[in-house]
Amino acid sequence: MIAAARRTLALSVLVLVALLTARPAAAALSSAKVLGQLPDDVTSMAAVDIAAARKGDGFAAISAEVLRVAPDLASILTSGKLDALDLTSLIAGELPGGEVVSLLEGRLPPDLLDRTKYSAMTTDRGVTVYTIGGMEAAMLGKRLAMASVGQMRRLIDLHTGAKTTTSAKKGKRAAWLRKAAKATVTSRHGWAIARAQGSINSALAGVGIKASWISVSIKLGADTEIEARLELPSAADATRAAADGAAAIATFAPQAAMFGLGKTFAAVQFKASKAVLSVAVTVPRGEVNSLITMARPFL
Repeated sequence: MIAAARRTLALSVLVLVALLTARPAAAALSSAKVLGQLPDDVTSMAAVDIAAARKGDGFAAISAEVLRVAPDLASILTSGKLDALDLTSLIAGELPGGEVVSLLEGRLPPDLLDRTKYSAMTTDRGVTVYTIGGMEAAMLGKRLAMASVGQMRRLIDLHTGAKTTTSAKKGKRAAWLRKAAKATVTSRHGWAIARAQGSINSALAGVGIKASWISVSIKLGADTEIEARLELPSAADATRAAADGAAAIATFAPQAAMFGLGKTFAAVQFKASKAVLSVAVTVPRGEVNSLITMARPFL
């Protein structure tokens, strides 16, 4: 189950990376819409306007990698004679136990899952749930829902309005997420938020930063704008981290040119606003592939 969860999380991360190679497109997913479809105990989430990403020069290669690490989704699309170009948006969230829930929209036929090879089929409140590989799948209206085994009931709760599952838009446990979403630029084509815990905490500790959450948003254009925001313990911590970050970038900028990222590193900007640290960068189209190459080992 955990392996399947990691594959589905990889889907959201890789599609988010795919946005780096995309051209401008229509409106992004609002935080209210996204949080209303996820349980309130999610520890991380991502929202991607795939309709924007699929017009990018590199989308074919990235989507192939996405389907490689998400074979359950690949099986469903293949059975329906579909591919990643038929998807328009993705919302995904990770739960405390490492389980994953996700919702995909696009040109999806109502009988998509009937065509797919499945190992079990059950019914929950009129919704047919299929077990495919290590995941559960169901059509919730026009959306394809996928979840770790045992978690589909929660997406059905939110879809039907059942009170047994509270959405991240309203639940007390998601207060931190709503606060983070308010501080994140969610009007962009792709954005993600995660609690700073586990491996994220370890990575931040390595550069002397302690944060409660971290978010990333991406805006498409002739160049690609990426902004990460982190909530630190205090405004003083954010101000100090901004100064330290600027000094570190100035030190490493010459070496970055050796990896094809000279202009990218030169454009990095650090800013503190109260306790929130912002790290923004504009990536020229000519350096996007170099950035993806460097990021791939961490995906």
